Amino acid sequence: AANVTVKANYIDVYNVSVESGTADKQQVSEGETVTVTAAEMEAKRFTNWTSEDNIEFADPAAATTTFTMPAANVTVKANYIDVYNVSVESGTADKQQAAEGETVTVTAAEREGELFYRWNSGDDILFDQPYNKTTTFVMPAKDIQVSATYEKLYTIEIEGGHADVSETTFGKIVNITADVPDGYIFSKWESSDVLFSDENSLETSFSMPSKNVMIKAIFISDVAIDDAEGNIGILYPNPAYDYVCLSGTAENIPVKIYSADGHLVITIEKYNGESVNITSLLPGTYYVKVENKTFPFIKK
Repeated sequence: AANVTVKANYIDVYNVSVESGTADKQQVSEGETVTVTAAEMEAKRFTNWTSEDNIEFADPAAATTTFTMPAANVTVKANYIDVYNVSVESGTADKQQAAEGETVTVTAAEREGELFYRWNSGDDILFDQPYNKTTTFVMPAKDIQVSATYEKLYTIEIEGGHADVSETTFGKIVNITADVPDGYIFSKWESSDVLFSDENSLETSFSMPSKNVMIKAIFISDVAIDDAEGNIGILYPNPAYDYVCLSGTAENIPVKIYSADGHLVITIEKYNGESVNITSLLPGTYYVKVENKTFPFIKK
């Protein structure tokens, strides 16, 4: 039996204070690891941790990070920047909130029967390329809304030809070309929907109206219509610009030229193979009648 003495030993602990966040412990001894987490703040985005107590953070840019406790009380601070809302009508943005000066990328949605036209905003947004489906802008210091705008698409149907586009918007120029079948020559274009730049040209164009359009290419046979005995003459050139000639016909025969609507436009009482001047005729389809033969030709 003997008297005994026992001793309680201690280490120093120091206070941990966190501004705009929390720590996993409030008092810590030197050398211990402390974990801190930034608070969620409305309309703000965490940027980094700072401290005036010479704290070295494992990752100062991470919302949750750690540091080693020094032999002193410490205060650490979570820092934030203001962020603003990005709303997009008929499209998407690469971020829903952005800080002033950040670049935001927006992309227009696909809409059936419509073609993207441009980006608009009532918030004085300056788009990098407002007519591109995907573009960017610099975020101002306020909530903003941007919208993608569209134009209606109209279809083009062509019988006997093709266009450089199958659908387009009002006012656009459409180029068309006739697909001439073997044994025929192009006569003209017909449509009640459009006004052609040249209805008598194999290749022409028109300005798209605000409706779907239907177009037809008219062709005629490139040989004469046979007579009862099967005799066929030859008309050339075809198409023609200034004159036409006939070969394989009898001498001193009457020749008559008719327009496509049946009007007599040229009469020759006695034809003997000479060139027939057609410069007075308007461009279009005409028919040369020689006895019981009919020769179609195109005046350019």
